[in-house]
Amino acid sequence: MSEKPFWEGKTCEEMAGLPVKAVFKNGVTITGQLSRFGGIPISTEGMNSPISISSNTLNFRPHREISSVELLDSLEYERIDNIEDVREGDIFVAKDLNRYSVCSVLRKEHGEDNIIQVHVVGVGQFAILRSAFSYALRPKPQLPNHGGLWLDKNGKTWIVSDDSTMLYDPKSITWLGFISPTRSILGGISYGTHGDAAIKLAPFRPAKVVEA
Repeated sequence: MSEKPFWEGKTCEEMAGLPVKAVFKNGVTITGQLSRFGGIPISTEGMNSPISISSNTLNFRPHREISSVELLDSLEYERIDNIEDVREGDIFVAKDLNRYSVCSVLRKEHGEDNIIQVHVVGVGQFAILRSAFSYALRPKPQLPNHGGLWLDKNGKTWIVSDDSTMLYDPKSITWLGFISPTRSILGGISYGTHGDAAIKLAPFRPAKVVEA
């Protein structure tokens, strides 16, 4: 049994902002973020390449000349479709496509329903009920992806291993000896570059010599 396409059952408004790759039957491929009108913007003047034959609140339906529509991983954001998973720091995308920075989430018991109010910073601070929720975006942490010196979000310098799997506190590093003619062991404060401890220190950025 084949898996149903990710867009099935979603409206064009729900699909808006998603990075996709659309492949036409003639072999032409277009990548970009979908608009609420079911297309991918191809110019700064508002021109769109139509991907869906519907738009806005209607269900997304690929044009007959398109053979496939694939969801691409966003390099900057993770999409959150379950409002129960929304947390401080996320971007709340309302059904009217307005976006707000989430500064806190309140969960209140109201009878048998768990009503979630998301406080956002827009024109002042106000509450949005869960009924306005479309989806949320969560910034992905920028983590070290090559060896060298990196600065964490607080400006502290870390040494990242050549294979980019470990980061070390330079003030705590000790040499523990060789385990092979070309490899040695280092001791001290260290974390995996994709571990929880490193994620809490993100975003990282490569350090310039004058900063380290």
